[in-house]
Amino acid sequence: MLVSLWKNIGFTMVILVAALQDVPESLNEAAVLDGANAFQRFVNVTAPSIRHALLFTSVIAVIASLQVFDQVYVMTRGGPLFHTETLVTYMYEQGFSEFRSGYAAAIAWVLFLLIMLVSLIQLRLFRYSDVD
Repeated sequence: MLVSLWKNIGFTMVILVAALQDVPESLNEAAVLDGANAFQRFVNVTAPSIRHALLFTSVIAVIASLQVFDQVYVMTRGGPLFHTETLVTYMYEQGFSEFRSGYAAAIAWVLFLLIMLVSLIQLRLFRYSDVD
């Protein structure tokens, strides 16, 4: 988990810093004039302004975590006793070690449907009304 975090944190931070720099300063100034404290400015001005970047980074991070293969395969090969095995490493073992390509293809479809379902749930959670 720490290796994946170290690997992906740079990309996520670049996207979020770019989104934070795009927040109009006039909105923050107006919130200060209205008497909003730092937390209220973050919740009511900054967070809605970077919602699209948060959606993008969270969807990409979840997809990457569901598709993790290289770290697991290089560091542990799914062991000890398959405790670090992921769906992708299991699909690889079935397809290329056990030569059960049909079963591996079925696992790939299940992974695809799982990623689509989780992504749709995230899109639903980040949905906003026309008032925003």
